[in-house]
Amino acid sequence: MLANKDWPLITKFWMMDLSPITLALHPVYSDQGPEPRDPASMLRSFLIFLMTNPEKGITEWINVMKRTPIYAILSGFDPQDLPGVGTFYDFFRRLWPV
Repeated sequence: MLANKDWPLITKFWMMDLSPITLALHPVYSDQGPEPRDPASMLRSFLIFLMTNPEKGITEWINVMKRTPIYAILSGFDPQDLPGVGTFYDFFRRLWPV
């Protein structure tokens, strides 16, 4: 069930094209190992997190996506196959190298 307050977020993120981030980060991902999560989906999820639950941590954000599947779907994830905490931190290291 969706609340009226969810619609601006849904509209904004459903139409947002973050695919250029996938191309930009391609050089920092290895061709070996398991298929990585799409960087665009990771960034979209982080932006949704910042807009909805900025006071919480990444661990709690993953729990929120489990309890509120619309956030997982808007992020581009299957609600039954969410990235883990380590996946988010690996993504942050690639996005903002130290």
